[in-house]
Amino acid sequence: MKKQNPPRPLRLDLDPNNWDIFWADSGMTPEFLGSLGNTQRANHFLGMYNICRKSSLGVHLKRFQKEFPDHYNFFPQTWMYPAEFHDIQEYTKKKTDKRKEMIEDGKMTEAQSEKDPVVLYICKPESGSQGRGIFIATKVEEMRVQLNRTYERNRERLNEYVKIEQGIDTAMQHSNPKTQIQVDNIMQRRMERPENQYIVQKYIKKPALHQGHKYDFRIYVLITSVISPMTIFLYDDGLVRLASQKYDPSKSFDDPYVHLTNYSLNRNCKDFDSAKHKLRLRDVLQGELVSSSANGRTYRKKAEQIWHEIEEIVVKTLMVVQPQLQHLYRTSQAKEPDICCDLLGFDVMLDHKLKPWMLEVNHMPSFRADTGIDYEIKHDLIKNTLQILQLSIEQRKQLDMVIKGEQRLAMQYGNVRRMTVKEHCERVRFDHNLIDSYIPGNKFKRIFPVDPGCGGLATNGDELEDIYAKLEKTSNTIWKKQVGMIQKKEVNPNLHEKKKKRKNKKNLLTSMTSHIKKGDPEKDHN
Repeated sequence: MKKQNPPRPLRLDLDPNNWDIFWADSGMTPEFLGSLGNTQRANHFLGMYNICRKSSLGVHLKRFQKEFPDHYNFFPQTWMYPAEFHDIQEYTKKKTDKRKEMIEDGKMTEAQSEKDPVVLYICKPESGSQGRGIFIATKVEEMRVQLNRTYERNRERLNEYVKIEQGIDTAMQHSNPKTQIQVDNIMQRRMERPENQYIVQKYIKKPALHQGHKYDFRIYVLITSVISPMTIFLYDDGLVRLASQKYDPSKSFDDPYVHLTNYSLNRNCKDFDSAKHKLRLRDVLQGELVSSSANGRTYRKKAEQIWHEIEEIVVKTLMVVQPQLQHLYRTSQAKEPDICCDLLGFDVMLDHKLKPWMLEVNHMPSFRADTGIDYEIKHDLIKNTLQILQLSIEQRKQLDMVIKGEQRLAMQYGNVRRMTVKEHCERVRFDHNLIDSYIPGNKFKRIFPVDPGCGGLATNGDELEDIYAKLEKTSNTIWKKQVGMIQKKEVNPNLHEKKKKRKNKKNLLTSMTSHIKKGDPEKDHN
């Protein structure tokens, strides 16, 4: 029998650079990203706020909607307040005129029209979370009054916020017990910076229901590289969050427990039950889903089709910011291709026709585990994420040995050719096509880049590979226009010679004409 060696005691490593992954709830700076080694990872990309702020997300998606209206119809109509308030008024007027025509044609009675608002708007802070500051408006004027009041309130809170920050800065300059007590008192009164901009979206007033409750999906998406082609994984499970009270459109729209699905908001309701109002996504999105409308019509759709549509939504959303993310990454980390990753939370809702709508993208989804389902899903999610990143001691040692060997040869012979950035990236970049053979049982599915010939068809029947290639090209063109890098037209190489000959011919004709006008005898004789 082989003698077992006693386990070695744990040792505290005080080296500040000896770590594998930096996981934080705050953003990264370019300086920090540039200081990372080739075996270290950070859990955020620079510039992800472009789709994680509601206002920026709306701007980018609307820009692509103009170019591809058939492909970017998966998010509610969005306006910025107060910049686009006139567009909200125009949209409301158009819907009101259409409602009047329906009443005149006898398709709807006055009583039915009073029960069914012409249009509903949901107003959200541009970077709010946990359902704070959200309200639903049935009339434009009432919405404007409430938003203006909110702005006035936020302006007062902003002034108080600035005073508190100044008080902290002043008190921190002194280091005696009295000022420390003052700092502690100020820190207790410290508040979050108030929002200074709202977005207004068309409210989906006919949602799909689960046991009579409105619900949405929390979809987890992992990005391991923003260098073209972007590498995107979709997690095979997630959460279903239900409103704590049953959905009834005739009830007041001021009741958040009926119309909002945010978990942090609904858990304060007396009717909330964590076992009933937070479910596993795979338990709900399976088989065939059935939804009924108010007029008695029934809609059916297979869960596989809904998953496929969600995959399209995720890829198309990330496509709009890929050039910006790549540019910001390259300017801070020019050599290493896969230093960062980002685990995002997409909030998706189904309407009564079972069409998925993307509501928002969360940069830092909560990993708080309040329930058993929370713990199971989020624990496995983080575990699978670390597996995808290939953070292992063996791989780290192997890569270190290769790099040190190359350095040793360079020092010994002095004429070893230095690898280009492209060659280095191809050497150290992980081949995601081999993920299934390396990590069997991993719940992440790579949805982009699409394998040649395996992309399948999009919702409108076109080939996904062709659509994604077109979107990627358009995204680069839009980005170059934004930063003033518009590509020049290709110049014909013979064009310069043609211009030169034309100019010489013109000069010759001008010279002959001038001699004729002067009456040169030799020129006249010739």
